[in-house]
Amino acid sequence: MKRLKAVILLLLIIATLGLMAGCSSSGFTGTWKNERDSFNYKILTVKLDGSFLYEFYKSGAVSKSMPGTWEIDDAGNLEAYITGDSNPLVFVYKDGALYLGDNEYVKE
Repeated sequence: MKRLKAVILLLLIIATLGLMAGCSSSGFTGTWKNERDSFNYKILTVKLDGSFLYEFYKSGAVSKSMPGTWEIDDAGNLEAYITGDSNPLVFVYKDGALYLGDNEYVKE
């Protein structure tokens, strides 16, 4: 009986840690893409060191590139501060995707 209780407790701890990992900053890191078509799209690259690069592509080539820093707000959203701008872009995380207004960014 003690062994069963120990196993159940261990499984509960593992499940709790798994849920907490989904909310961590490392879940935001990686490359996120918003694609209008194969030649016009936006890419948000979020790095674990707290930096990001936001790139706009037109006709398959980079037309604009904006670096900055990011953090997670109290609501669990990603706030991206473009270098030189104190107003963040707020990306809302929902159902495995990031949203900036109506624009969906899918992790690659």
